[in-house]
Amino acid sequence: MHISKWLLFLLMVGFGWGAIPQPVVAQTPATGSATGSATASQKRQVDALFRQFITANQPGAVVIVVQDGKVLYKNAYGLANLKKKTPLTVQSQLHFGSCGKQFTAMGILLLAEEGLLKLDDPLIQHLPELKRLGKQITIRHLLHHTSGVPDIYESATLYDQILNLADQPTNQDMLNLLSETGRKRFVVGEEFFYSNTGYDLLGSVIERVSGVSYAEFMQSYLFKPLGMKDTFSVPDKKRLKGESIALSYTSEDDETPELVASDPFDNLVGSGSFYTTVEDMALYEKALLNNTLLPAKSLNQAFVPGKLNNGSSTDYGFGWEISRFQGQKLIAHDGSWLGFISYYFRLPQEKLAVVILLNRDYGYEDDLPSEVVKIFLK
Repeated sequence: MHISKWLLFLLMVGFGWGAIPQPVVAQTPATGSATGSATASQKRQVDALFRQFITANQPGAVVIVVQDGKVLYKNAYGLANLKKKTPLTVQSQLHFGSCGKQFTAMGILLLAEEGLLKLDDPLIQHLPELKRLGKQITIRHLLHHTSGVPDIYESATLYDQILNLADQPTNQDMLNLLSETGRKRFVVGEEFFYSNTGYDLLGSVIERVSGVSYAEFMQSYLFKPLGMKDTFSVPDKKRLKGESIALSYTSEDDETPELVASDPFDNLVGSGSFYTTVEDMALYEKALLNNTLLPAKSLNQAFVPGKLNNGSSTDYGFGWEISRFQGQKLIAHDGSWLGFISYYFRLPQEKLAVVILLNRDYGYEDDLPSEVVKIFLK
C-alpha cells in the first residue's frame, strides 16, 4: 500500500503513440451520475493511452473522468479474469489500495463532526493500551503521517513479530504488538514518514469510538448513504466471490502475467482495504463536490497539508497528497496492493477528477492519470 513516485511525472510532456493491437474494451452506461460528453478526439486520445500497454487477453484497466459531478468518459480495457476470459467493465470491482486512506480520514472527520472525538485528541485517549507510544501522538499526527509510528509493512522486525502472533493478523494483533514495543521512528511532529500502520491505528480508533466494526461503519456512514453499492472493505469472503470481482496479476518480465495470491495483511483495516468500482467513485466525487457527507469547513481540512514542528509543509493532508499541476492545486493519491494499482486525481479549480483502477502492476506508465487529465484540460 505504498505511495509510488507518479507525482514526479506530472509535468512531463506527452509522447507519441505507435500502432498498438486492439484491446478488449467494454463500455457500460453510467448508473449513478449524470453523463456529460467527451469529444470524439478526447475519446480517441484516452483510448490510445491505454491501448499502448493493454492488448487482448491481458489484464487491464478501468478509467472514469468526472467534471462537476457529471461523467464525461468511462471505459474498460482488458480482462478481469484471464482463465475465464472475463472482460473488465466499468462495474468491475478492483482493489483501491492506499487510495482508500481518504475513506479512513473521512470516517475520522465524520466522528469529529458528531463530537465523538477531536482531531487533536491524544491517540491514547481512544487506544489507552498504546501508552508506551507516549502522550504526544494525536489523531492529527496520524492523519498527516507525522506521528513517528513505524510501518509494520516496511519494518522487517515488526513484520516478523506480528506474523509470530498470527498468520493473518488483525488490527487487534497490531495493537497488541505496538502496546509491547512502544517504538517510534522519530520525535512526534519532527518528520514526515508514510506509515500504513498509522492509518490502521486510525481504523482502530474508528472502531473503538463508533462501537462497530470498521467495515460496518464505512457501509453505514459512507457507502450506503451515497449509493456506493459495489464498494466494501475486506475481509469479506462472501463479497470477494462476487462475479464482478477482478483478479490481479503481476509479471517478472513485463509480458507474462501471473495471478497474485492473498497477502498475510489482508485482515488489517484502515490503510487501504477496499474494493470499489469507477462508477461508485463517480458518486463519491460528486459527494465531495457537494459537501454531501460533511460541511465544507470540516471537509476542507482534509485538503490542507500538515506542518512539521519547524513549520515546513508535509504536502500531505488527510489521506490526500497536495501539490500543483499546471498551475492549479492538485489533490490526489495512488495505491498499490496485491497486483492492483489505483489512482484518484482531482483538480478542484476545474471540478475535474480522474479515477483509474488497474488489475496489473506491470507494463504501464506511472504518469497515466496526469496524461488523461491533460487531454481534458486542452
